[in-house]
Amino acid sequence: MRGFLYLPALLVADCPTGCPAKCPAPEEIQTDRVKTTFDINQFWGTYYEIAYHDNTQPRTWPVKADCMRSVKSPHPDDPSKYKDLFSLNFGAGAGANAVCDLEFNVTDEKGIFVGH
Repeated sequence: MRGFLYLPALLVADCPTGCPAKCPAPEEIQTDRVKTTFDINQFWGTYYEIAYHDNTQPRTWPVKADCMRSVKSPHPDDPSKYKDLFSLNFGAGAGANAVCDLEFNVTDEKGIFVGH
C-alpha cells in the first residue's frame, strides 16, 4: 500500500502556465532569418541538449534522463531524408544508454522537416 501512495506524484505533469492548447505549425514559430537563410549543409553535426526542459524525458527517479545528444547527417541512400541518431542516458546509478535511429524527410520549406 505504501508504494501505491507515491503513484499520483509520478503522474503529475510539469506544464508551465501559458502553454498553447495545441502544438503550433513549424512555420508559425520559425524566424524570418531561418525561413530565408537556412542551409542544410551547415545543419549536419552533433548537438547536445544543454537548456533542459522536456517532460517526456524526466530527470527525476525512476527515469533520470540526462546527456541527450543528437547526431544529424545526410541519409546515405536517399537525399530527400536525413538521419538523426538521438541518444540519452537513463536509469538509476550509471544508467543505460538508449539510442534512437530517427529519419526525417527534408521538405521544400527551409528548416522544416517531417519525422518518422
